[in-house]
Amino acid sequence: MNELPDPLVPAGIDLSGYDYMPLYVTRLRKSRTWVRCKRRPAHGFYLMNMWTEAFTSHERAGSLPDDDDLLADAAMCAPDDWESIKADIMTGTGWILCNDGRWYHPVVAEVVIEVWEKSRKTKTQTKSATEAAAEARRTKREAKIAEANGTQTDDAMDHASDRNGTGTDTVPDDGQGDNGIRQASVTDSQRNSINSVTQSVADGNGLRQPSVTETNRNGNLNRKQPPPTPAAKPARAVSAEVVAVVNGFLASREKHFPGDSRLPANQMTLETQAAQYVAKGAPVALLLETVERGMVGAAEDARQFGKPPPISLSAFNLSLDTEIAKFRKAQAGPPPDSRPRQGATVGPAVAADAEVARWRQRLTRYRASRIWEDRWGPPPGKPRCMAPKALVDEILGAVEAA
Repeated sequence: MNELPDPLVPAGIDLSGYDYMPLYVTRLRKSRTWVRCKRRPAHGFYLMNMWTEAFTSHERAGSLPDDDDLLADAAMCAPDDWESIKADIMTGTGWILCNDGRWYHPVVAEVVIEVWEKSRKTKTQTKSATEAAAEARRTKREAKIAEANGTQTDDAMDHASDRNGTGTDTVPDDGQGDNGIRQASVTDSQRNSINSVTQSVADGNGLRQPSVTETNRNGNLNRKQPPPTPAAKPARAVSAEVVAVVNGFLASREKHFPGDSRLPANQMTLETQAAQYVAKGAPVALLLETVERGMVGAAEDARQFGKPPPISLSAFNLSLDTEIAKFRKAQAGPPPDSRPRQGATVGPAVAADAEVARWRQRLTRYRASRIWEDRWGPPPGKPRCMAPKALVDEILGAVEAA
């Protein structure tokens, strides 16, 4: 019995709040599924309903539950009619049943990941712009407060000087008393009073205390203290392996999609994705080979169907997880009581080149949908089949392929 594949959409992606779904019209109209819908228009109606329902699924984006009642409801099909068309709809149009008990459509899963990555990038840019605008407003407001406080303090000092210190040295001599001692005028008394306030008073330690006017000038009374300088954020620690994987992805993308206007995901997103695969113990060389094979396949799909280029490593999730699982299984070795099954190929793995990767994808799709396209040549089990026998045995089984 064939083992079911892993889910095509990573956990944690939620598009239930979205009210739109991208539709690649040219790709859809050229697809084999839509050609078949020309003969059965009702199937096109059912499929469109199922694609949009899977795109905004609350339980797992890009999927539908393996339940006939719920599938018929998603397709907006009468339950009595669903039994007769289920096989044609589910296995004949690309839907794949995964090991979490849910049906995934590869194209819908791809669009889900694409929209999720774009949404995260937009939210990050919006948050940065909002924080920058708030910081600019705060700085401008503090500058106005500081300027207003400084002007008020200087004006107060000038007025005090005019009131208390003008004309104090022009008192005539007739202000002297009978004893010949000059009496202090009212103006002198006012000046002495002001001086007693503005001059410092020695305390018990003999230290001069700053006057009120000096305190105002230093900005410690009326002026707002400047905000503390925020501590610099520590730099993200990124290993050399992660950097190598990210650079390899970008170089491969530029090689197969030179000068494409659709930019890849930001550096932080790519580093986070690469770190997840490096943490699983996969060698950098294996990850780079898998990315290169996936990029070759993406370039072929772009030429034939107008498919856009991958924007992040998430486009190769299935291939990367598969290759990592095979590597870890090979490292662990066979169980002590295991024996090669009859007819199985024993020996080194098939060379990991681009052509083998394409045949692996085609055979996996054939196993799920039982549809073999004419452009691939004769199907497995027929004379002159061009698919590598080792891959046919691995994916379809030696008995089935024969």
